Amino acid sequence: MDRRQFLAASALTPALTLAASRLGFAAESDGWIQLFNGKDLTGWTPKIRGHELGVNYADTFRVENGVIKTAYDKYEGPFRGRYGHLFYKEPYSNYILRIEYRFVGEQANGGPGWATRNSGVMIHGQDPKGMTKDQEFPVSIEVQFLGGDGKNPRPTGNLCTPGTNVVLDGKLHTAHCTNSTSDTFHGDQWVTAEIEVHAGKLIRHKINGKTVLEYTEPQLDPQDADAKKLLEAGAAKIITGGTIALQSESHPVEFRKVELKPLPAETGAKNDPQEPCDPVELTEPGSFMIVAMPDTQIYAMHLKWNHHFHNQTQWIADNAERLNIKYVLHEGDITNNNVPKQWEVAKAAMSRLDGKVPYALTPGNHDYGKNGSSADRTTMLNDYFSAEELAKVPGFGGVMEAGKLENSYHTFEANGKKYLILALEWGPRDEAVAWADKIVSKHPDHQVILLTHAYMYYDDTRYDWKTRGDKQTWNPHAYAQSKLPGGVNDGQELWDKLVKKHPGFIMTLNGHVLEDGAGRTSTPGDAGNMVHQMLANYQNRAEGGEGFMRLIEFLPDGKTIKVRSFSPSTKRCKVAEDQQFTLSL
Repeated sequence: MDRRQFLAASALTPALTLAASRLGFAAESDGWIQLFNGKDLTGWTPKIRGHELGVNYADTFRVENGVIKTAYDKYEGPFRGRYGHLFYKEPYSNYILRIEYRFVGEQANGGPGWATRNSGVMIHGQDPKGMTKDQEFPVSIEVQFLGGDGKNPRPTGNLCTPGTNVVLDGKLHTAHCTNSTSDTFHGDQWVTAEIEVHAGKLIRHKINGKTVLEYTEPQLDPQDADAKKLLEAGAAKIITGGTIALQSESHPVEFRKVELKPLPAETGAKNDPQEPCDPVELTEPGSFMIVAMPDTQIYAMHLKWNHHFHNQTQWIADNAERLNIKYVLHEGDITNNNVPKQWEVAKAAMSRLDGKVPYALTPGNHDYGKNGSSADRTTMLNDYFSAEELAKVPGFGGVMEAGKLENSYHTFEANGKKYLILALEWGPRDEAVAWADKIVSKHPDHQVILLTHAYMYYDDTRYDWKTRGDKQTWNPHAYAQSKLPGGVNDGQELWDKLVKKHPGFIMTLNGHVLEDGAGRTSTPGDAGNMVHQMLANYQNRAEGGEGFMRLIEFLPDGKTIKVRSFSPSTKRCKVAEDQQFTLSL
């Protein structure tokens, strides 16, 4: 899927106690987590311009008398633009953040005029590890706090957008700072700010209980240099979560309460009807199934949601014989950050299929590059899944490059027909497409299924950079790998160069795309063969997807395919028309 420096929306109700206990802080009975313990900066990390992450220059951020203070009395010389941010260790997506703050004292020598009695809290922020040493502000949404000058109106709870834009009153809003409708607060009085955040949808500002500003669709600004770097590294344009940071901008400010109440992820239940459907049964005796596993990156990343990954593969193993499951196809983004800990989770979960059901893996953009940045073609996939071992499994046909699983093919037979599975890398290089073309040509009597991470978009069209460019978010051409030798190929290019040319193609499967995570089209190839092209990705739903996966049943008539979306974790099926449907060959 798209680059996840920003978290997917999360339902944190079951994780509330876990998050609090991990940090050593208490969760109150009404669900509020105290991010500030009232004693020290445990759980917080400073990043001050001109200094490395973690260096609290001149004790800028300190705790005295039970409050967090930003102070400049130990600075050498004038302020000189040394803007600081104190980052909380946990990123969040859906929550209410409540902060009590006040301005005190005099502004630091050399502080800019606009920063007098000016501070704020950054939400939906970038990971501070990705900030440069001299970067002034993290790419984020700033809830700006201003204090009055004693006589003139000066609202607080405003919006500023370093590296970002929002939608305000139904239109894209690109102004850097926008005033709220709040009252003005002069002197050193305490003010309570409350920010209600609903992932990539709605954000609402309240001051002393009064709603003063709201907007939607926080997003990266492609015109901003820092945001552009994130987009080029694969970040999603719509920001669905991120870091929280308190500001130091040259005027002393105190924070005596910083607390957060997690909100359940908005799963769109009204548009996502579900029904109990356990046990799953075949529509007709003699049918067989393949199972498509969409992006498991959130399961691999979060310990509290690992169980969904294990539930998927264990259910498949337990029901393989009864449901005649022939193959399992992982649609990519096996991990979120291409790091050993997450690959270990993936290996343990997929190993439940060993000796039970063969499987094919395709890497997604998150499975490449440092921290899953997709900046290059390096991946740990082959460190944890051995091409040599998988070659021993019946049906494993071969790989494009010896010892590398990024591009592989598989075969099986069912109900008197032969099937070929092509598992191609994220944004396949030209050489991968040429290799796949030869493999299909060598199997003229097989029905062919293409498995790759990015092909269909959520609006029921193929990815098509040439025609639509960045109007379709997360196209492989928008990532750094597109500039490497061999380039990349998106859905339309795969259709033109590979799929439509061969009469054996019947289906394509991909994940990657957010929004509703569903899309499909059925179009004839050059020989008139109908090719069903399907997207499924549930990672933007509660708990990274709640274990939902696609069950694709081939009926014994050889013409009918039944598609279901089922979760072994919830024992429920999605029953909307884009989640449960029938196809004809």
